[in-house]
Amino acid sequence: MITRDQIKHLEDYVIKIRRHFHMHPEPGFQEFKTIKKVQKELESFGITDIKYACKTGIVARIKGKDNGNIIGLRADIDALMLTEENNVPYCSVNEGVMHACGHDAHTAMLLASAKYLQDNRNEINGEVVLIFQPAEEGPFPGGATKIIESGLIDDLDVIFGLHITTGEDLNIVNTKVGSFMAAPDEFTITITGEGTHASAPSTGKDPIIPLCEIVLAIQNLIPKEIPATTPAVIQTTLITTGSAHNIIPETATFGGTVRTIDQNTRIYLKTRIEEITKHISLAHRVTYNFNYEFGYDPLINNKEITEYTIKQAKDILGRENVKLLDNPIMGGEDFSFYLNNVKGSFSFIGARNIEKGLIHYNHSPKFDIDEDALLTGVLLTINNVLNYK
Repeated sequence: MITRDQIKHLEDYVIKIRRHFHMHPEPGFQEFKTIKKVQKELESFGITDIKYACKTGIVARIKGKDNGNIIGLRADIDALMLTEENNVPYCSVNEGVMHACGHDAHTAMLLASAKYLQDNRNEINGEVVLIFQPAEEGPFPGGATKIIESGLIDDLDVIFGLHITTGEDLNIVNTKVGSFMAAPDEFTITITGEGTHASAPSTGKDPIIPLCEIVLAIQNLIPKEIPATTPAVIQTTLITTGSAHNIIPETATFGGTVRTIDQNTRIYLKTRIEEITKHISLAHRVTYNFNYEFGYDPLINNKEITEYTIKQAKDILGRENVKLLDNPIMGGEDFSFYLNNVKGSFSFIGARNIEKGLIHYNHSPKFDIDEDALLTGVLLTINNVLNYK
């Protein structure tokens, strides 16, 4: 087992390169400067097998001592369209764009891991495939599909993913065998009636009343039709209609998200939402437009590989610093698409430090991390590679 002391020399590098990426964030499929920086770093390590899977995605390889397992390691590199509110020396210089979900950290951790693995490639039992992926945050269908469709990772035997979170205390690992993260689907429904003067509603067809009834009806689907043992979420998040107090509008639109952890529930809820929309619209003599977008698939951690990563984390960090979650996380991740094709595992590592005020959750404009988590992520990554047989 590689210890923290053995990689202590990487600490300054992983912090410095993380801060560089944090200062220069780029949104999904626009990470042109980011990926060029990644390429430059890899080349400086002596890594020569570097291929572009798409315009802003790289797959690089480190050949070990023999023809053992081909091990994939993935880091997402994109940022969010968000204006940073932190006052730190490495604050984003690209206004309206921010690394608010830790992808700068993921990229830095994978680069530092690559540096170590390249320097110690004779210890690798097989080959390491480094995946620097664009657009995890979208636009849909995200960057994982681009990497997969390139054919550059068709030969993987296993894949590992690691995500920074301030939803957990520093250096505590969260993971789960089986269903770990949800499928994040979206719906948008427009009800069309007949606009008229608000003083004479009988001369038109009000779209607002059926919209309200549909919203209430679909919010009851989870408690009334989905077993309590099956995690699922339906949440209406936007409603737009009307232009004046004395006008009944012609149209009313609402939308939201549906989160599920299995395909049967996923399909069932889509069908039921459309059925409810159809029949309530019919009852009110209005028409509707139904748009439902399937997002990323549910993320299902392979049992064998997740139990392996759990053992590695416990050996490295201590049993008390590894939490096995009872329930899935209802956020989504396009790492799920890799797991549809190859066995693997995805975990979170805590970067919250209350004493330092590093408490703001991922996707907050005040998001930042305790950078001590970076070296821990590198340590976990290196051990996952070198101890996998």
